[in-house]
Amino acid sequence: MYKKIILLASVLAISILAAIPVAYADSPALYVSPSSHSGTVGSPFTVSVRVDPAGSKVCVVKGTLNFSNLSCSSISVASGVMAQTAPTCSNPTFSIGIPGCATTYQKLFSVSVKGIHAGQGILSFSGGKVAGVGVWITSTSQGGTYNITAAPITPKNPENPETTTPGTTISGTTTSGVTTPENDNENPETINPATTTDSGTTNPGAATVSEGAGSQSGNPADSGGNPETNNEPASLLSVLTSILSLGTGNGWLAIIVLIILILLAIYLIWGRKRDKEK
Repeated sequence: MYKKIILLASVLAISILAAIPVAYADSPALYVSPSSHSGTVGSPFTVSVRVDPAGSKVCVVKGTLNFSNLSCSSISVASGVMAQTAPTCSNPTFSIGIPGCATTYQKLFSVSVKGIHAGQGILSFSGGKVAGVGVWITSTSQGGTYNITAAPITPKNPENPETTTPGTTISGTTTSGVTTPENDNENPETINPATTTDSGTTNPGAATVSEGAGSQSGNPADSGGNPETNNEPASLLSVLTSILSLGTGNGWLAIIVLIILILLAIYLIWGRKRDKEK
């Protein structure tokens, strides 16, 4: 009795295993290539979606491509296949037929993506199905993992500021201890070291102040007294010179007139003495 039950169970198990397709032992796979990549935020790179028949005949592939921390820029269907439902960035669901079915690696479509934030970007499949000749075949899927880094910061070129040599300042300031006037074309007054300082004291030596073409030199101490007192004889002499020169200011004329007056005075004095003697 027990032998019959064991024999019946063995036959049933063998029948079930015979009904299962051989594809379970080596299933077709839907995958992306490359499955890993390193890039920066905003830098695009391209991956392709492929199918590996794994020894089976693959005629139709369906599924949806999912993006995580990746933005889709464009999707293009590969040549040699027929898109029953072409995937787009807004709707990445696809259904692609392979004319004559594929028994080797087959490219289905390409996707251009960019990293959104620094971190890990992932491409994955959902609802993936692979059909053989009139039958759906059990299949697997393998997505991709991508390392996204922050984009390097390029410093902006600063504006070229005006550079000033140390010790040099433009517009009337000191350059290495020497004052530069605001306008080089002007004739500034130059004062020699022997001049009156801000404190009111006078340095030894003669003071010279030049302005334009004229100059004045002298020291009040050289006159030997008070300048106001010394100016009185000079004024009297100027008046006499003016009178003797008959208002012309000619010095030689004044001398001649003075000699004539002296001779006339002598003549008058000598004439009086002569009159008295008579």
